[in-house]
Amino acid sequence: MKRGGHPGGPEASPVRKIAPDELDELTPPRPLLRRPCGKKGCRGTARPGGRYCRPCATEAVRRWRDRHATAIAERERARQFSEDQQLIRNARAYVAEYLKRGKLWKDPCEICGKRDVLAAWDDPGKPQAVRWLCSEHYAERREAKRDVQEARVAIAGEWAEVRRQLLLLPTEVQREVHEAALRGPAGQGVRPESVFYWWTLRRELNRYADRVNSGGFWG
Repeated sequence: MKRGGHPGGPEASPVRKIAPDELDELTPPRPLLRRPCGKKGCRGTARPGGRYCRPCATEAVRRWRDRHATAIAERERARQFSEDQQLIRNARAYVAEYLKRGKLWKDPCEICGKRDVLAAWDDPGKPQAVRWLCSEHYAERREAKRDVQEARVAIAGEWAEVRRQLLLLPTEVQREVHEAALRGPAGQGVRPESVFYWWTLRRELNRYADRVNSGGFWG
């Protein structure tokens, strides 16, 4: 920008306008480089950043797994899985075998209707109750399950604090708070393993803290 020029004026713009008669002189963009597949005799085009075309790459991976099948099997047997992970693995193996036998088939994504789908389960212990989702909605479902699990961990920590505060009270007060929590938030009666029980228990603890003017257990 020239000295004294206005910031919003034409002198402030670093981009020069191209006249219509100059458009023919512009160099066209270079086309993307397309490399042939690295497999001898294949006339396909290599994948971007890869050596082979997609079918040849799939075949190369299959041959590699066949050559190293023993080592792969030993490595799989040595791996440790949680109970939930093992249920998922069993369900996947069950569905894969039934797909192979023709006793089960893939449905379109139950949300968007795409044909390229993945198997998902609400209860992996029931592998036949499989849900078919595309990769996008499968990832969304997995993220939602992770959020639910994190919320459960947070709630479990909160209930542990409620239990700890309850044990600090005299036995008579513990019995009183427990009986009040069993009545539930609306007096309809709840079970001790119910969320309503723990919610009412926390409320009764706060009420007791207010009565003794201790400042409350939960701030």
